[in-house]
Amino acid sequence: GLNPGWTACMIGVGTLPLALMGAVGNSTPSARALVIGLLAGLVNGLGVLAFGKIATWQGVDISKLIPIAYGMIPVVVAVGAWFAFGEQFTTAKTIGLIAVMIGIYLLS
Repeated sequence: GLNPGWTACMIGVGTLPLALMGAVGNSTPSARALVIGLLAGLVNGLGVLAFGKIATWQGVDISKLIPIAYGMIPVVVAVGAWFAFGEQFTTAKTIGLIAVMIGIYLLS
């Protein structure tokens, strides 16, 4: 199999042609939008590396790991959006995030 570094590399290489096809014919985004997109890509790459590393740990129950990892996505996105863009935590969003965290606790 591929180690986490090669997995992240292959995902990036495989994604690039499709991303370029989507970009062709569209107007060039602002420099700020390009920087945000690049930073998002870097964070995504770190996430792929971390996920690959965690998935290869010995003794980890993969049936628990995958739901926990995917359950953390909305939590990370909500906190990141609050931090980076000042998005507010509505009552519904807060209740949803608490429910996700309870679910993750129950799985672990």
